Amino acid sequence: MKTNPKYFRLYLISFGILIVDFVWLMYARKPDLIFYLLAWIGLSLFATGFVYWVLPTLKYIWVRPIGKTVVALFHAFLLVFALGPALDLVAGSTGLPPQDFTVSVAFWGVFLYPFMWIGALSIVLLVLYLSLFLASSVVWVTTLIGINDVILYFAKFLPESSPSQRFIQTGRHSFINTFFLHAFGALVLAMIMVALNTKIWEQTWRLKPAARVFAAISDYHIISSYPGIDEKRPALIHENGLVSYAEPTGPWTVDFTVERVAEVEESRQNFPQP
Repeated sequence: MKTNPKYFRLYLISFGILIVDFVWLMYARKPDLIFYLLAWIGLSLFATGFVYWVLPTLKYIWVRPIGKTVVALFHAFLLVFALGPALDLVAGSTGLPPQDFTVSVAFWGVFLYPFMWIGALSIVLLVLYLSLFLASSVVWVTTLIGINDVILYFAKFLPESSPSQRFIQTGRHSFINTFFLHAFGALVLAMIMVALNTKIWEQTWRLKPAARVFAAISDYHIISSYPGIDEKRPALIHENGLVSYAEPTGPWTVDFTVERVAEVEESRQNFPQP
């Protein structure tokens, strides 16, 4: 499979920018705006180079039925996994049992779903980084003095000009350099995703006011025929004979009050005796 040659040029440009960034740090003697800007540009280009390298492989996997099946299962798993943070958000914003807010939990689960993908991809990238690093390290060990002589000796017994023999004789150093670059690219992209995801999850508390308003709109309704419920206020029935009411206190604020369902005397009917 042919890879896009752009990744190597991006790696070189990134290394050049990072070297300039290091020289600037030595000149400025402390990190400043220019240092952070150059570092961000350099690392972003390195991550972009890695994406260019891995993209043909992802396309190759995607066109295979097994690849589409794995991706579909991964989608389903992450969507179910996203319900956990959605339940926490609804519970923290309303102070009520989140399992009773079916619409809110479903909505926030879908809303948080892309961020679950970012977290999952960062884990996949870290595993890929370890795999690439270990592979390049193992091949590097075979180039050490003593081990290299033994490897070259046994390579003589392989079929002449076979891919394995050519790799052992002339391809190992290229493999080591390339895979070390790809491993670093996977690590950089994973770190960028981890930093982004961490910042996003740290800000989820800002969603609580919106979650309260959304719950009041989507999960609370006027219930006119249920006995013991105030038919003038939007209500949500809970377990153990409890009901909560959503009461707007401003344009974008709402309070929730919990009461017991009022006891209603049931009418009795006399049935004819057999």
